[in-house]
Amino acid sequence: MRAMLALLTWSALRLKGINCSSWQVWLFCIAMILFLEPLSVLSDSLWMSALAVAGLLIWYQSFALPIRFRRGKRWLPLRLLHLQLGMLLLLMPLQVFIFHGFSLSALVANLWAVPLISLITVPLILTSLLLNIVPSVGPFIWWLADRSLALVFFPLQQLPNGWFHLENTLAAVSLVCWLLLLALRFGWWRSSPASILPVLYYC
Repeated sequence: MRAMLALLTWSALRLKGINCSSWQVWLFCIAMILFLEPLSVLSDSLWMSALAVAGLLIWYQSFALPIRFRRGKRWLPLRLLHLQLGMLLLLMPLQVFIFHGFSLSALVANLWAVPLISLITVPLILTSLLLNIVPSVGPFIWWLADRSLALVFFPLQQLPNGWFHLENTLAAVSLVCWLLLLALRFGWWRSSPASILPVLYYC
C-alpha cells in the first residue's frame, strides 16, 4: 500500500508538471504516507524503506559509477552489484541499531531477490490491488505474486546462515565509522579536520 501511495504521489507530481528534485519527491512521498497513515510513523518498516530510498539517492549522487559503466547491457551485472553494495554499506548502521546485527549473506541474497521482487512481485501486487474487485482476475494475480515470492525464497534457503550479532556498543561504532566514510568522501578531512577527530576517536 505504501508503494502504491508513493507511486501515485510521484505520478501526480509528473502529471501536474511540477518540477521537483529527487529529494523533494522523496519528502512528498513520505508526507503523503504519514498524512494518510499517521500511525505508520511508529513502523520500523516505513523508516527502513524511506532510508533505503534516501541511501540510494546519496549513493547515486555521491558514489556514482563512471559514465562508461552506466550504459550498455554488458555492464548490467556491475551496476546491480554497485547498487547492492551501496545498500549494504549505507543501511548497515540502521540494520545494526534495529536488529542488533547484520547478515553476511545479504549482498548475495539481494543480488537475486531485489531484481525479481522489483520487476515481478511488486508489479503483480500493485496490479492485484487495482483488479481485486474482479472475482476471477484479482485472486489469480495474487496467486502469481505468491508464486513469485516462492521463486525468490527457494534458492535463498540454500544460503548459509550469515547473521552476525553485534552488541549495542559496536552498533554505535558502526554508525560512527559510516560517518567517517562520508567525511572522507566529501573532503571534510581537508576543509575541517577538527570536525572528524571525534569520529576517529570512537572508531
